[in-house]
Amino acid sequence: MLNKIFEPIGNGVQRVWDLEEVIYHKHTPFQEMIIAKTAQGISLFCNNERQSVEESQIIYHEGQIIPAALFCGKIDKVLIVGSSEGVISQMAVELGAKKVVHVDIDKECVAACAKYLPYGYSPSDVKTALEKDGPIELIIGDGYQYIDDAIERNEKYDIVVLDLPDEQYEMAQQNRLYSIKFNKKIAKILTPEGVFISQAGCSTYWRNETLKKSVERFNSSFKTTVFFEMEEQNWVWLIGANFPCDDISGRMSKKLEKLSYQPKFIDKMSILKSTIIPVSLRNSQE
Repeated sequence: MLNKIFEPIGNGVQRVWDLEEVIYHKHTPFQEMIIAKTAQGISLFCNNERQSVEESQIIYHEGQIIPAALFCGKIDKVLIVGSSEGVISQMAVELGAKKVVHVDIDKECVAACAKYLPYGYSPSDVKTALEKDGPIELIIGDGYQYIDDAIERNEKYDIVVLDLPDEQYEMAQQNRLYSIKFNKKIAKILTPEGVFISQAGCSTYWRNETLKKSVERFNSSFKTTVFFEMEEQNWVWLIGANFPCDDISGRMSKKLEKLSYQPKFIDKMSILKSTIIPVSLRNSQE
């Protein structure tokens, strides 16, 4: 009987999750997924890694799109790759997006999240989005291929969000989307003041290798890289943009008061702190 999940969080270190109840457990064609009741509420795990939990999912999902909304120009058209829960798609609409394209390769994961998670899409939301009946269009397919096709169609987006399981040390399908090559593809489908945002790892010194690699990739791919840490979630997002900016926190703070969705875990004071890269990472770039 499955009653614990051992989540690797660093070299030789694991986090143990006690499962009070396993609600859903399946090996899809792409991953092993578990939805279970934990001390933090209903929780989603993919390949033994926590993706979101009921208690704090709003912090994670605000971090995934609000910094991009604060740094971009307009918010009309948004592309989301991954993020099976659907929370970011719904936030994008609340932020004023007229069109949200959500591409996810794992149909079973999307359906299970909609059925069993108390946040994000409902089953009827998924049905509506698949039928393109509303501002959210859900496409079951390969995000990498969709980007290639979008380039051919000359599509442009104000925000592109990448929300996938962490980059793996061994070869894994999602690693194609954690590369300079992929970042440069993204750059081709951004509007002049469009931005790309991706989860980038943890800033904790002993587990920041993923973040280091992510910062290097973004610096090699875009004119501007924005570091944004959601401290209460202990996770970092990076924003890439094709335009220069001399006052990143100032630009974001000015936009904050104009957002139609007011975040619960980001304010003007937190923006100042969240955009400061840790000392060791700053020194490694010199």
